[in-house]
Amino acid sequence: MSTKADKHVINILVNDDFINYVMNPTISLTKSWNDFFIKHPEQIPVANEARLILLGRLNKKTLPVHDSLELKASIFEKCGLTPLS
Repeated sequence: MSTKADKHVINILVNDDFINYVMNPTISLTKSWNDFFIKHPEQIPVANEARLILLGRLNKKTLPVHDSLELKASIFEKCGLTPLS
């Protein structure tokens, strides 16, 4: 892990509510996360980066390969998706 910011991104990436907020948003989740960001605006850049990672729009190689694969598998599992071979 290279920076404290990377650790924050990983922490939000494994948060089930955040994953659902990005992948399957509901009115309740959107309100909850909007309230969170109002109280913690410093977390907005972290969440934006995590959102891009979840949506596959950011290819950031800050983790060792093993950790990256483990995180990816966890995200796929929590989203109920099947990883591509």
